[in-house]
Amino acid sequence: MIEIAIGIIAYNEEKNLPKLLDIIKDLKIKELFLFSDGSTDKTNNIIMNFKGKKTNNVYKIIGKKRRGKYFRINQFIEKTTCDILLLCNGDILPKEGFLKKIIKFMQDKTIAIITTRGVCVNKKDSLLNQAVHVYWELHHEFSLIQPKGTGLLALRKERIKLPKTSVDEIYLISLLEKKGRIKYADNITYYTKSPEKLSEFVKQIRRYHNGHKIVAKKTNFKDITLNYVQSIKIIFNYLTHNTNKILLFFMLLCIEMLGRILANFDYFFKEEQPVWDVAESTKNLKI
Repeated sequence: MIEIAIGIIAYNEEKNLPKLLDIIKDLKIKELFLFSDGSTDKTNNIIMNFKGKKTNNVYKIIGKKRRGKYFRINQFIEKTTCDILLLCNGDILPKEGFLKKIIKFMQDKTIAIITTRGVCVNKKDSLLNQAVHVYWELHHEFSLIQPKGTGLLALRKERIKLPKTSVDEIYLISLLEKKGRIKYADNITYYTKSPEKLSEFVKQIRRYHNGHKIVAKKTNFKDITLNYVQSIKIIFNYLTHNTNKILLFFMLLCIEMLGRILANFDYFFKEEQPVWDVAESTKNLKI
C-alpha cells in the first residue's frame, strides 16, 4: 500500500490557506505537514487550529524566521516516514480527485516525480490579466515537451537536499531525473493566480530566469525555456493554433524580455536569494 505525506508550505497565506485546508482535511493520507515560513499574518493561528478528519498525524511547524521554501522542503523530506511526498504551495487550490490520480501514477515505480498543470484564475479584465492566461497556456505547451516546476508535485522520497535556491521545483526535477522518469500529468490540475501588477509579474519572471540559469550551471540540467530554438518551435506552433492571441503574446514577450534582462544582471552581479518579495496581488485566489 502506498503511504502518502502531504507538505503544505505557506508564508502569509491567511486568505487562501483556510480554503486549501478545507480540501485537504478530508483526504485519507498517513501524514500531513503544515509549514509556516516566518508568517506575520494569521497563517500561524490557522495552522495551529487545524484538525484533520482522516489522519491523526498532523505535524505543525511554525518557523519564527523566514528561511525560504527550499529550507521547508528539506525539513519535510527529512521528517516524513512516507514513501510518496506531495508538495503543495499555500497559494493554490488543487482540483477534486488529484490524490487518486497521483496514487495511480505512482504505482509505476519508474516515475520519480510528477508535475501537474496550473489553471490560471485571473479575470480577463485587463491586458495584463489576459497575457498571464497566455503565459499559463504556454507553460502547459512547454511542459508537454519537458516537465516544468509547478505549485503541486509528487515525488518519491530520496536522500536529497536542496541548496539555497529560489526555484525549488526545477531544482528537485534536476536532482530526481537521475532517479527515474519525470512525468507531466496534465490531467491533474490546480487553480493558481498570477500577479495582477506589472511590477510583480516582472519580478516573478526575473526570479525564475535567474534561478533556471543557476540550476543549469550547478547541475547541468537545462530548463527548456533556456533552449531558444526549441522555445521558438513551441511558441510558433501555439500561435499557429491561436492567431487571436498574437498581440497578447508579443505583450508577454516584452515583459519576459525585461524580466530576463534584469535576471541576467542578477546572475552576473548578485547572489541568489532563496527568499523573495511576495506578490500581494496573488494572495486572494477566487474560483
